[in-house]
Amino acid sequence: MTAETEYGERCERMWTLSTGFNASAMIERIRWQLDGWARAAEVPPSEQDDLHDTANVALSGVVHLRLEPTQVRADDGVQLGLWGGRTQADEWARRAATRLAGLVGDDRVVVAEWRGGRQPGDLHRFVPASLSSVFDGAERSPAPGSPTSPSSGQMPWPGRLPAPSPAVVHTDPRPVEVVDAGGATVAVSGRGAVSAPPAALRTGTGPAVPVVGWAGPWLLDERWWDVARHRRLARFQLLLADGRALLATVERRQWWLVAEYA
Repeated sequence: MTAETEYGERCERMWTLSTGFNASAMIERIRWQLDGWARAAEVPPSEQDDLHDTANVALSGVVHLRLEPTQVRADDGVQLGLWGGRTQADEWARRAATRLAGLVGDDRVVVAEWRGGRQPGDLHRFVPASLSSVFDGAERSPAPGSPTSPSSGQMPWPGRLPAPSPAVVHTDPRPVEVVDAGGATVAVSGRGAVSAPPAALRTGTGPAVPVVGWAGPWLLDERWWDVARHRRLARFQLLLADGRALLATVERRQWWLVAEYA
């Protein structure tokens, strides 16, 4: 899509959708794009860095609009999934993501995508919504071996924690202290031997909360061949007296609160 104004401002946009566009979907995207382009002129200069492509805003009315298809395909319909395909709520989410991407740019609208890994924070990654199946009208089948394919996300991943997965994963793990009954910090040897059962957990200067149940350790030795990224740690599941279930790790004798279970 190429739009030009009376004063010569120019806006170009290209959309790709595996299932193709019908007339209403194309009109909807054009309207959203032109609306965002026109409204960009109303944003103060100090705030324009947060918008997509605000260096060339529309200062006058659009007098020329050109639509050029880059690829065409036969309209063979869309095969829904075995269990009914997408719901109306899925369609609303897709339309919302599409509109946001048209206003602020594809790279500014991201969704979580399954990737797989040994650590809770590695299981998903954020990718542009336009590269995810959220933009498709039907389920997309990822290419074998791709990060989103079932074989990649469901591979054995030696060292991965057993189910269930934590409900909350901290982007920045919090330093904590895990002590035994005598008040000494619990340590783990290179062979996975625990110096003493965890008895309490303390966060910052707060009071110590008793540990009423625990499991582990699960040892993890990643990227031993890479000096810069090599990690060796032990993971524990801790059940506290206040009802919280936590995932904590100890690495280089420092304990970290990594995630929390529902």
